[in-house]
Amino acid sequence: MIAAAFRITGVGAFFGAGLVLGCLAVAAVLPLPAVPQVKEKLEWFRAHRGEYTALFLGTSRVRRHIIPPLFDRLAAEHGVEMRSFNLGVDSLVSPEDGYVLDLALRAAPPRLRYVFIELSYFSADFAGEGAKTIRAPYWHDLERTVAVWRQLFAEDLQRIKPLKKKGRWRWNRWLPEMREWAGLMTEHGRLFVLRGTNLGRGAAMWRIACGIGRVNDSLAPLGPGRDGFIPSDEVLNGANLAEYDRLIGALKSGPSRVRTLDRVPQENLETMLAKVRARGAEPILVIAPSSGGYVLKPRRAIAPILDFSDPHQWPALFDPRYRADITHLNTAGAEVFTRALATRFLSLAAPSVEQR
Repeated sequence: MIAAAFRITGVGAFFGAGLVLGCLAVAAVLPLPAVPQVKEKLEWFRAHRGEYTALFLGTSRVRRHIIPPLFDRLAAEHGVEMRSFNLGVDSLVSPEDGYVLDLALRAAPPRLRYVFIELSYFSADFAGEGAKTIRAPYWHDLERTVAVWRQLFAEDLQRIKPLKKKGRWRWNRWLPEMREWAGLMTEHGRLFVLRGTNLGRGAAMWRIACGIGRVNDSLAPLGPGRDGFIPSDEVLNGANLAEYDRLIGALKSGPSRVRTLDRVPQENLETMLAKVRARGAEPILVIAPSSGGYVLKPRRAIAPILDFSDPHQWPALFDPRYRADITHLNTAGAEVFTRALATRFLSLAAPSVEQR
């Protein structure tokens, strides 16, 4: 009986090891999943990795707000040679941004000197992106999945408590929140397994081989300048303008509300910065102008921060004339923001330039 049990255990172990090795081998030859914006931008950056000295990483407030050629020209006027690329992607928040950064750094860009990272919130609830989309599983490697689980355990679970009224606990709100929390834990685990086993990737490869479902212009996410920036000539008007004026009025009249990162997101950000430095580049954090009403900041000083969240200090960045919508700047606003970003950056870079 004991010998039979050992044989069964050995067979199971060999099967499991073979399955893991097989999945890793398949993953090594498969291309990056066709995640909109991410795939096109990373493939372009890899193909031109020897050209770039700076990288902008973040959400749509990077993608639509930072113009690389303008930034490079302003830097050159002050003696700083730059060739930058906009790796902004819609809704690219933590911890997904760390995975995209890993893929970019894995290309080993030889001239990379600066990586600008937008400070964003840590999402464990698929905000902005559904769990059933092609984008959901691709970043669920072990590092990112463990980070999400740790956040759910260390912070989110602690916030779920029964409502206490008149000395008695009320459970009617606690139970649905616990079910939602458990569902998130399970869903992230499912996506980790889905990514690890490459389920569904064969069908995707077959569609590509047959020319089915290809994007008409694979370079469209790079924008007209092939630099990652997406211009917009829209201007706020009507009900959206009225709502924006209300939000900015409240932002200007009240004190700035600062939220510090939770422990797990802070550790996640510090890991990202360490990886940038390990590649010989300098990380710089950016806080984009927002009507959200609060500012997200690290728990402690870990890198230079270029903060554009104060409407009193940066009134032009909150001027409705420069807004495409409540959240984003239009092209004219992007020019104002890029100039402000370059000015703040050059004040940091000036000492190192003088030492050369």
